[in-house]
Amino acid sequence: DALLEFEFWSSARTERKHQFLAQWPIKLKSSADKWGTGLPMRLKDAGHYSTEIALKPGKWEFRFDSPGAEISLGANPGDAPLQPGVDHALQWHWKNLSLAIEQTGTYEVSLNLKDPDHLLVNVRRVEAVIAIP
Repeated sequence: DALLEFEFWSSARTERKHQFLAQWPIKLKSSADKWGTGLPMRLKDAGHYSTEIALKPGKWEFRFDSPGAEISLGANPGDAPLQPGVDHALQWHWKNLSLAIEQTGTYEVSLNLKDPDHLLVNVRRVEAVIAIP
């Protein structure tokens, strides 16, 4: 015998939402690594996670997933590509986010889960790749 309880996100307390988000490891999955196993998002401080990814110029797609898809975050249909350095709202279980990159380099992808009803992503260039002649 088992007792199952279901709780709607919209009626859950903020504390409960934070517990849910914290219990699953989140990975950045992207077209840059051919949708492989993904890069783990590391906790920076309360509610803020990040990882770094090397990108070349072009258009890349990505999303945030937990191993069993308990958490799956992406973009609304019709959203414009992300702009580096600008916060962008995330949606539950939607389409992949897209990002247009103009400069080769290492980019930090930050996930802000502090307000569980307004999840944000931000991508910024942290390091240029230096070509040695």
